[in-house]
Amino acid sequence: MKKDNKKNLLIKERQEAVKEILRRLETLDIGNEIRLALKIKDFSGQDLADIINCERSNIAKICKRKNNMNLVQLILMSVALEHDFFDKIHDLLTTDQKNILSHQYHANNTSTTEQVFDETHQTITIFRKQKE
Repeated sequence: MKKDNKKNLLIKERQEAVKEILRRLETLDIGNEIRLALKIKDFSGQDLADIINCERSNIAKICKRKNNMNLVQLILMSVALEHDFFDKIHDLLTTDQKNILSHQYHANNTSTTEQVFDETHQTITIFRKQKE
């Protein structure tokens, strides 16, 4: 019975963390960040589409999105524009939430969200260094 109570408390804690992240995501506008990065690089939507091998209309749709983004597309755009869009997402996590996310609930060492963000950030950093 104690194990169930502990699990229920952990679930409630995670639910609260998820609610807080969703609230914070409302303030994030990745589409606008992509538009700014395009402007800084002096790239058009067609330029970005050519780099990541998609249709220009897809880039236009992506730039209109506020915070709902395909992870693979965001990684490709981060590499193409040499801009770490994941920093903005990472910044949304408070220290307390980072601790909650990095807590090892599963004994089988599955990746946490924090580890995925860190690995993605490292990959983008490697790509940047290779371009220099």
